Amino acid sequence: MTGYNASQDFNWMNYISVNNVFTNFGAPCKHDAIVGLVSLLASDGAVENKDEYLASVLEREELGTTGLGEGVAMPHGKCSAVKRMSIALAKLDKPLDFESIDNKPVDYIFLIASPLNSDTLYIKVMASIIRSVKIHKICEKMNKLDSGVEIYEMLLKTVID
Repeated sequence: MTGYNASQDFNWMNYISVNNVFTNFGAPCKHDAIVGLVSLLASDGAVENKDEYLASVLEREELGTTGLGEGVAMPHGKCSAVKRMSIALAKLDKPLDFESIDNKPVDYIFLIASPLNSDTLYIKVMASIIRSVKIHKICEKMNKLDSGVEIYEMLLKTVID
């Protein structure tokens, strides 16, 4: 009998499209960055009701920071307005204060939209993104790239879990 192997069974890249990778993303503050990314993700069709999803993300932000450190934030929300698990990735045009655990600004935001009743998948997606940041060093690689297409193609080649 073999145990669960995340690298063989799961890849968070299944939940992001090239159309949801944004470069030179600008916002004056954390709130506006979240609002902007929610709007972009909603335009992809993953979210039926943008305002309901936005409320779930902002409610989650009130519980504690989603600034993970190492220049990365991962705001997220679950609600009935989300039709399918989806991720948006923003490479910021300038670092943004996200009240991160390391007290440093973020350069990258991974916004996760999750339907209700998908707790296991929700946790797998978040854990897999964190592994990609820490193990695969994707932020260092993204620093050298200028377009969403370049970032997406690098992620497809790099992210194996």
